[in-house]
Amino acid sequence: MLSDDAYRREIDAVIAELEARAAAFEAVTEMLVERNALYWRMAIAPYVPGACRFELVLRSDRRFDVVIGGETYEDRQVDRFDLFVPLLEAVSEGRVITRHWLQAGTGALHTIETIVDLGGISFTAERRIAPPTSRATRETCIARDRHWLPYRR
Repeated sequence: MLSDDAYRREIDAVIAELEARAAAFEAVTEMLVERNALYWRMAIAPYVPGACRFELVLRSDRRFDVVIGGETYEDRQVDRFDLFVPLLEAVSEGRVITRHWLQAGTGALHTIETIVDLGGISFTAERRIAPPTSRATRETCIARDRHWLPYRR
């Protein structure tokens, strides 16, 4: 595990790169960047209808929160520093799918999955909607995908 100083140096380098890359989207998005001793936050709302909103919070406790297309994934461990810039790039290029898993028998929402193509690998996260008592499994569900547009068209 990295020392606090080493972690801070690594995360500061990532933040500088994210801010530099995000500057290219200023004309096509509304952007908010916020920083304090506990976290750094970037929220991007694209002007293009159908493009994916993105928010990233890098925290001083070695955790991060991310919002992709309205789906929130919180309190995730920072295992790799090379995830965040490709994630921003992929979202801005529209390489995101929000997959809704619906129970085949009832049409009830079972799970929402977010898949971001990072070029050869994927960032995936999911949120289960069905109650824990539900007997439905992913194998008994039907997938409906929402594809997102790039920030520039």
